[in-house]
Amino acid sequence: MAFDYVLLGKKLREARETLLINTQEAAARLQMSVEDYLKLELGHKKITGDQLVILASLYQRDFRYFVTGDYPSAESQIQEMFRLNSSLSKNDRIAIQQFIRLCEYESFLEQEVLQRSYKHLPNYSQYQFNHNNFKRQGTQAAWFERERMNIETLPILDIFELMRSQGIHVFKRQLEDRNISGLYIHHPTVGHCILINYLDDLYRQNFSAAHEYCHALFDSSVGQEITYFNKNNNGCEWRANSFAGNFLVPQKWI
Repeated sequence: MAFDYVLLGKKLREARETLLINTQEAAARLQMSVEDYLKLELGHKKITGDQLVILASLYQRDFRYFVTGDYPSAESQIQEMFRLNSSLSKNDRIAIQQFIRLCEYESFLEQEVLQRSYKHLPNYSQYQFNHNNFKRQGTQAAWFERERMNIETLPILDIFELMRSQGIHVFKRQLEDRNISGLYIHHPTVGHCILINYLDDLYRQNFSAAHEYCHALFDSSVGQEITYFNKNNNGCEWRANSFAGNFLVPQKWI
């Protein structure tokens, strides 16, 4: 079967546009004219192996995504996230794409090298709460999680380590938009991925981590979510805030 250079070119163009990289920058990275680069994206010019590896690095993708038809990736989640948050800067888009690659690398190392396995997180969106109060759902889920992990009223000393022990991939990256406190992506093969804005102070980072943890427990079917510091005006965000506060410092401990 002949290799589909048109499909490859389409993937290259979508990856470039997703990260707001212009054709001049891409062409310069390959040391070719813009005209010749556009021929690659149109499938009119065959790409070499070294050129593909260079572009994969520029676009923060695994090179196998471009050449394998069924290579598992979070491309649809990322594109939806960028579509819903079109004001994201180029640097923040690149940071998010790098974060996804880190999650993929970590997952590979844990599964293939370290032979680690984790239990599936509960899906509280399927839980039959006897009410529709989002804040109460967050409070209850925080206590359910504490009971499940046998920590009950004990203080949580390291929320990041606790989340990693549950199989969640969590990283800190510096994001230009100071209003972004964190984000969640449900990767189709890697699982739950959480990014926390490193520019926030430590207390805010801890709260944001617990907040995004709630999204992993309730909102994995959505696929992706960005949390803005000044836009917590819907039920899911109220629930995540309630969960975070009660998970980190339960009322019974107070």
